[in-house]
Amino acid sequence: MYLNTYGQAGKTPFVPMAFHEDRNDTLAQARRTAFQNLIRYMVRLRNEGHMDDQAFDALVRQAAASYSGAEISERIEKVLVSKISSGRLRELLQ
Repeated sequence: MYLNTYGQAGKTPFVPMAFHEDRNDTLAQARRTAFQNLIRYMVRLRNEGHMDDQAFDALVRQAAASYSGAEISERIEKVLVSKISSGRLRELLQ
């Protein structure tokens, strides 16, 4: 069982977000805000001495990789959905 883009249990692993343009912008903004808040929190922990530089660097790298991975996946999904919609993908696969 997978989670769909609404965070609920669903039967398919893929729910095209590109069909939800307004929601897509909201998710991108929420993801950006969450990333910024996470970095601010980690900076505060490091400044207060709760985290050393090595742990801070590792966590920032992990958070950045997760954020950029989600952004890249979203962009690829938009391209694929537009290709499927235009029939161009079928032509390429034949």
